[in-house]
Amino acid sequence: MAVSGVYDVMVEAIGISGEGWLEIAEVGSTIQGVLHIKDMDIELVNGSISGNNFSCAATAQTSLGAKKFKITGTVDGDNIRGSFKTGLISGSFAGTRRPQRPSRL
Repeated sequence: MAVSGVYDVMVEAIGISGEGWLEIAEVGSTIQGVLHIKDMDIELVNGSISGNNFSCAATAQTSLGAKKFKITGTVDGDNIRGSFKTGLISGSFAGTRRPQRPSRL
C-alpha cells in the first residue's frame, strides 16, 4: 500500500493555487479515490498503479462545464506530487500524507 492514504495537497494551475485533500486507495493494480478542493469532490476513475507511480482520470464540473482531466503522480514516502491536464490547461499538485490514527479495536 505504498500509494494508499489521505494527503493534504496544494493544487496550482494558471497562476491560481488552492488547498485540498486527496484520498487514494489501492485495489490490486488499480487505484480509486477522490480529490476534495474548493467544496468539490472529484472522483478519480480508470486509475492504475505501477510501484509508487499512479495515473487516473477525473471529471470536474466547472463554471465552463464538465472538464475531463488526466492525472499522473508519484508517492515518495509520505510525499506526493504530480500533474494534471485538461485541454490547454495544465497544473501540478504536491503534498504530504496525513498520519494514520491508531485503531481503537
